[in-house]
Amino acid sequence: MTDRDYKKCPGLARTALLVLLAAALFGPVPLGAGPREDRITLATLKRVEAVARREPSLDKFGRSTLQESAVLLDLSTQAVPGLLKHLRAKRTDWKARFWAVDMLGYVGDARAAGRLRGIASNRGEKALVRERAKRALKEIADRR
Repeated sequence: MTDRDYKKCPGLARTALLVLLAAALFGPVPLGAGPREDRITLATLKRVEAVARREPSLDKFGRSTLQESAVLLDLSTQAVPGLLKHLRAKRTDWKARFWAVDMLGYVGDARAAGRLRGIASNRGEKALVRERAKRALKEIADRR
């Protein structure tokens, strides 16, 4: 799946338009991810893991994952379940964990708060990941 294949998903653009219309009329609408959104999120996270293994620094890694970030930003809160599932796996590269925590700061909602609190307080996590989890929690709280 390429980074823009999700745009070809029938009904996804129409659903996004209806959600935006409903949000404009009635306020934000909580969204659950469907199987298609989960597949997109998990495929994106696999690409992120591959980049994390290849890139030595967080800075180069960040520049190398801009397309993947755009995909999850487009999915918005529908990417949250996949991101949370990814963070439950402890054997992921720390740069990929940092990226997932960072993305939750942008697209996360109340569902992400517990996992982010756990990461922020876990001394077994890399310090950069813990600090990013704290900032992500603040970003989510500020959006409320």
